[in-house]
Formats: sequence, C-alpha cells, structure tokens
Amino acid sequence: MAGQIVLVPIYLMYWNVETYGVWLAIQAIVNLFSMLDFGHQQFIGFEFLRIGKNNRKTISEYLWSGALTGVFICLVQIGLVIILVFSGALPFILGEADTKDKALLDAAGIVLILQMVTWLIGTSVAGLMTRLFSAIEYFPRMAWWGTTNTAVMLIAPLLAVIFGAGLLVTGVVTAVAAIAYCIPLYIDLLGLLRKERIAFTRPSLQLG
Repeated sequence: MAGQIVLVPIYLMYWNVETYGVWLAIQAIVNLFSMLDFGHQQFIGFEFLRIGKNNRKTISEYLWSGALTGVFICLVQIGLVIILVFSGALPFILGEADTKDKALLDAAGIVLILQMVTWLIGTSVAGLMTRLFSAIEYFPRMAWWGTTNTAVMLIAPLLAVIFGAGLLVTGVVTAVAAIAYCIPLYIDLLGLLRKERIAFTRPSLQLG
C-alpha cells in the first residue's frame, strides 16, 4: 500500500486521472474477489502450524486438499468476473458508467480477467505452499519470496507506464511479470517438497 501511494505522482505524470482511477479500481476488485481464497489460505496456514512439521502425512493431505479447494475457489471467482465483464455491469462498478471511452472499459475488462487468472497461477497454490514452509522453519526464505513478489508487482507496471503503455499493455506486462516470477518460485517450492519428503496425496474437497 505504501509503495502504491509513493508511486501515485509518477503514474499521474503519464496517465490521466480517469485511467489511473480505473487501474486502482481493478486492483480493488481483484482484492475483493480474492478475499475468500486468501482467507482459505490463512486458515490452512494456521492448520499447518497446529499439525507441526513432523506429521508429513497429515501435512500432505491438508496441502493438496487445500490446493484443490483453492483452485476451485479461484475458478469460481474467475467465472464471476467474466460474468461481471460481459454483463455490462463493470462500468458501473468502476464508476465509469458515463464515460465515452469504450476502449478504456474494454481494456479494463481484459486486465481484470488477466489479474484474476494471474492470482490463480501465482497466488492460490503457491500461497498455500509458502504458508506451509513458513510453518516448518523456512519463514525467512518465504519472506524473501514475498518481498520479491511485492517488488515485481510494483516495478513491472511502473516501467510499462514510464515507457508509454496504456492500461491494457500495462495489465499484460504485469501479468507476464507475475507469471515469470512464479517460475523460479515454483522450482524452489517443489524442490523443498522433495527435500522435506512431502509427497503428493490424493486431495479431498471435503478436507480442503
């Protein structure tokens, strides 16, 4: 949040108030829609702390069941966003019902869907894994991954804007940067799963 506040003057040097307002509104909508998945991750994270690091079988059951449930939640969220975009309700939610800039609204819809898909890829399952490893003595390592993610999410759109990108291109650049960040993250997380001998277990939606 502090980073966003500091960067406001830079954004407004390149974008008009309307475009920047839509960008902020998209972030707010993504945060709103992802609250359920985030809350689910938090709950499973506390369960990891309760289970303890030595009960690998139970950890595995909670991890993969939670991952399946998280993916299901994200797919529902993406579906709701798609309905929101194609129903024509998005301009009213963005506060832009009276705007004549149809291209801006079309770009906002695409960027919103991209942001939700990026959440699914980069935050849902990965968020559970980082909470798991934070609970079993890898907290500093996971904290550095979190710091890196924050930096990427601040710098990528900022650079796009500085180089003249509009809302749509900035959204695409942000999504690509987020997915690129996920590649080394998942490599590290999967390596830790092997190292800690946390095997795949058939997931259960009921448990998750």
